[in-house]
Amino acid sequence: MSIKKKYPLPRTYVRNVVVITIFIGLTVMSNHIHFNKTIIPISAAASQIGLWNITLHITESSGVGNTVIFGKATDASDGLDLYDLPEPPISPQLPFIRSWFDTSFAEPFNNLLQEYKSFSSDRAVWNLSIVWVPVPGNQSTTKVSILWDPAQVNASYNHSFLLYENITVVADMVMNGSYSFMTNGTLHRFQIIYQNEISNNTGKPMEIPIFPLIIGGFVFIVIIVAAFIFIKRKMK
Repeated sequence: MSIKKKYPLPRTYVRNVVVITIFIGLTVMSNHIHFNKTIIPISAAASQIGLWNITLHITESSGVGNTVIFGKATDASDGLDLYDLPEPPISPQLPFIRSWFDTSFAEPFNNLLQEYKSFSSDRAVWNLSIVWVPVPGNQSTTKVSILWDPAQVNASYNHSFLLYENITVVADMVMNGSYSFMTNGTLHRFQIIYQNEISNNTGKPMEIPIFPLIIGGFVFIVIIVAAFIFIKRKMK
């Protein structure tokens, strides 16, 4: 019966394993220095250059209607700029719908048909007013609808668009394309609030915390190699 001899592990083999392990660890740490750069979240909306706009069509059940436009542009401001157009003269024909954006600007720019905000703003608010003016003596109520194309809203990228009446959210303009309400000729005030998702963070850059994991993995490998060498020596 032959007896298998237990040969000690060659010292050169052990030395090579240790050297290779250290080399791998140093290489991973070196790569980490290049990889662990600051990553700043940038939404698609913030990276676009130009302008976007959304058209609101306000209609009443009898067929009368009006249109207003709001948006953002790189060369616009949150104050009065060349994009801000005043509301046209009131129609003499009844019934009709008036719709405009309320501002703090001097007349005639206090009521705007079109209002643009600064493209760099992460949050913007448009104050929309709508009133249905019936023929004299008409005391009935009617249905007024605000219509928009969700594709236009989605084209302005990472954001939220909420339509408020008073302080209540009545429509998510990203998910829906219309909102309707009943009126008897009273003034209805709305707010359209745009919120860029990037403004929800603290403004601090995000760092990927992988350095502790690399160090831990490197130490683990060294411990395994050391244990392997110790066991082999015991088996001599």
